[in-house]
Amino acid sequence: MSRFRKMGGARDRRSVSLIAGATRLADTGVRTLVKAGLVLSALSVASMVAIGLVDSLGRAIFNKPFAGAVEISEALLAITIFMALGAVQQRKGHIVVDVFVEMFGPRLSVVSAWTAQILMLAVLVFVAWRSGVSATSSTMSGEIAAGLVPVPIWLAKIIATAGLVIAALEVVRQTLTGSVRRTGTRDEKLQSTQ
Repeated sequence: MSRFRKMGGARDRRSVSLIAGATRLADTGVRTLVKAGLVLSALSVASMVAIGLVDSLGRAIFNKPFAGAVEISEALLAITIFMALGAVQQRKGHIVVDVFVEMFGPRLSVVSAWTAQILMLAVLVFVAWRSGVSATSSTMSGEIAAGLVPVPIWLAKIIATAGLVIAALEVVRQTLTGSVRRTGTRDEKLQSTQ
């Protein structure tokens, strides 16, 4: 009987070790995706600045604007916003109306944070799903912006959907790793002033 318990205990430790390893791998993977999304967002902003500069200089100096500047900038703006969502979620940078939350005690603050996390996940999953449906339809039809330069809108929609999925994965990562706690409760502020 003791031999069976020893084998079971070792098996349980290996199972826990495998789960912990998989959790660390998923944590690292999602963090990497968030960073990659942020880099793509930053590159998109830099591209918009460069396009705006070339367009402005072209108009001012040569009286010839950058063809397709508006259409390309619109697509890049969507990429900028949606690919940065995961990083905003990771840094807890979303706007929070904390009129009531400041008065919450520690328990109610935790419940509030978990509720917000679950609602955020639900909204992100829903919007990612609808965005994915739109991206699929757009890709199938080969949707492009109507302008001088044919800018593929479907590509921006696919990247926007990817950004939403990354943000949803970040919410799941935060929930599973326990980094949901909301800061700024009344009790924490009282302790910090003493």
